[in-house]
Amino acid sequence: MPIISSVRWQGATGFNTVWRLNASVYGIITPYKGLNIEGTFNYSPTFTDKSSYSRQNGYWDYVTDQRVSESALENASITNTNARTWRQSAEILVRYNTTIKKDHDLGALLGYSAQEYYSKSFAVSRKGATDWTLNELSTYETLVSSSSSAPAKWGLLSYFGRVNYGYKGRYLFEANLRADASSRFGVNQRWGYFPSFSGGWRISEESFMQGASDYLSNLKLRVSWGKTGNNSTGNYDWQANYATGNVVIDGEGTKGLVRKKLSNDKLHWESTATTDIGLDFGFFNHRLTGEIDYYNKYTSDILYHPELYLSMGVVGSAPENLGEVRNRGVEFTLNWNDRIGKDFEYRVGMNFSFNANKVMKFKGELQKYWTYDAQGNKVSYVNNFSDVSESGFGGYICEGRQLGRNLYV
Repeated sequence: MPIISSVRWQGATGFNTVWRLNASVYGIITPYKGLNIEGTFNYSPTFTDKSSYSRQNGYWDYVTDQRVSESALENASITNTNARTWRQSAEILVRYNTTIKKDHDLGALLGYSAQEYYSKSFAVSRKGATDWTLNELSTYETLVSSSSSAPAKWGLLSYFGRVNYGYKGRYLFEANLRADASSRFGVNQRWGYFPSFSGGWRISEESFMQGASDYLSNLKLRVSWGKTGNNSTGNYDWQANYATGNVVIDGEGTKGLVRKKLSNDKLHWESTATTDIGLDFGFFNHRLTGEIDYYNKYTSDILYHPELYLSMGVVGSAPENLGEVRNRGVEFTLNWNDRIGKDFEYRVGMNFSFNANKVMKFKGELQKYWTYDAQGNKVSYVNNFSDVSESGFGGYICEGRQLGRNLYV
């Protein structure tokens, strides 16, 4: 069912109207038992109409009850802005779940999704009002400026699948694979592939643990590994940008195109591979529960805007897949849930976490050392600090060091 909403703000100096539509279509069919096919389509446009204009100002003499000064009509201004955006998405899911001989639970999923976004705006400013009571753009005399934003557009196309298996609710396994294509990367670099696997063992369900069932409510071992992708960069960052500028050709001034930003057609997905080993436990009918996790997260091909040498002039840098960072840590959670009487329930919890990160790859290894001659005398000091490091994260980014570490300490 479509949802339409409209919000309008109006005051003495203008108004702002925002109109939104959120329309969705959903359907599901079940060809036979255990198999479901679902489809969803959503369309969400937003339109904005905004106007801001000057009001008559001045000083009022409350003794004589008359205006003694006022702003001039020729200095009055008005600005009208129109903007529109829309987002549409489509998704198709095919699910199949079955149980074989009561002990084997099998599930599978195949999916397709597509997303698209577009936005554009236009603004006009004029000055010189005809009368303070006339607030239409056409009643102002002089055009001050008119501008139109470049259209912003991006798209994301995905295919994904999952298979999961469980035996007596005791042994659990799941495998996933997704392929994503982003318009934010070059034509030959748009696809990224991200697999993941996980397994679980409910140890408390084993026959050899029955002797502990009086106090042990749950004991589960978890292991997982998976990759995720990140395309958080500008919509057109991989392309070069140009702007008009004044240039001199054969002694004559003219307009020309000037490169404002470099290009990088090899820009591609940033990815993070995470390994996690965890243990879930519960005691005394789940009154005491907790989790222990060890994780190792490795992020590679990090999307980053590097600094350029001053000799490059005022041209902007293109993002690069520059750097690798490792995060390792431990997390521990412990909760106690209980009740006193029939009406009072309470919960007490605590958690602990430790994380250590390290830049595994950036612009090269930091080197600081003296060179010596054959007699052992100091000749020169080598320091490539400015070449291999950049400021960031409250300190510096440098290979082999913690993110944000002060390299002078």
